[in-house]
Amino acid sequence: MMFGVEVEERAVGPSTARRNAYNMGRVFAFSDGVFAIAITLLVLSIPIPSLREAATNGEIWSALINDSFGLIGLAISLYVVGMQWMVHHRLPRYVERIDVRVLWLNLLLLLFICLVPFSTGVLVRFGDGALALNVCATNVAAAQLAFSGLWLYLHRHRQLLDPVATPATPLMFARPLTPAAVFLVSMPLG
Repeated sequence: MMFGVEVEERAVGPSTARRNAYNMGRVFAFSDGVFAIAITLLVLSIPIPSLREAATNGEIWSALINDSFGLIGLAISLYVVGMQWMVHHRLPRYVERIDVRVLWLNLLLLLFICLVPFSTGVLVRFGDGALALNVCATNVAAAQLAFSGLWLYLHRHRQLLDPVATPATPLMFARPLTPAAVFLVSMPLG
């Protein structure tokens, strides 16, 4: 009897705590993979100057100096993605279970993380224009705002948080707003 087997399997299936741990593990493993790929793409996009093979040290140095704006942009983007990963890495300390909204908010954050190599590439290639800076700054600010939204949602839905862990504070979701504000302010200045 098919129905009887299904009921019987559910009765001996994993506990709610194990299911929650499994679901959270999958979400955080997937997220870690996205962060790792974004950082890898950033590193792979570091431009190597186009010079003849027998270039002198002076020519190489000059080319690196000329590319310094792009390299600084890459370093900032690498730092931002790395910092976002470190904050994201702390989520399992507080979250006991996830719901569909957490999944969607996490995917929104990961969308902006995935776009960092692209927006940084625009900055590296067209760095002398304000639009290139604005594309990159908007992307990073959007990622930070998505992160704040995720923390805010968790703060407002405390039933998803581990009651034993240190309570989530408004500062946890407000902290990502500081870099977002810096990047948004940089746009008109750029």
